[in-house]
Amino acid sequence: EAATRPGGAFAPAVRLGAQLGYGVPILDGAGLFTSYGDYRLSGDDQRCRVGSRWEVGRQFTLNLEGERHQDAGPAEYRVSLTAELYF
Repeated sequence: EAATRPGGAFAPAVRLGAQLGYGVPILDGAGLFTSYGDYRLSGDDQRCRVGSRWEVGRQFTLNLEGERHQDAGPAEYRVSLTAELYF
């Protein structure tokens, strides 16, 4: 892949991405529990995410996720809890 330098010239860039996840049925098959991990590397930019998702039918989803992001500066850490209710 090529990236654009400030002068408009192209320079080679390296990107790497990997995802791993596994889901198991819960609540007698009425829901799904999924654990996952995601890693992205692009030049000096690194992102690592891990999380779990609980899905109950098509009406409710709960997602807990942690992320570490580092570029040229210090690392940033994030934790998020997201709930979605469909009606």
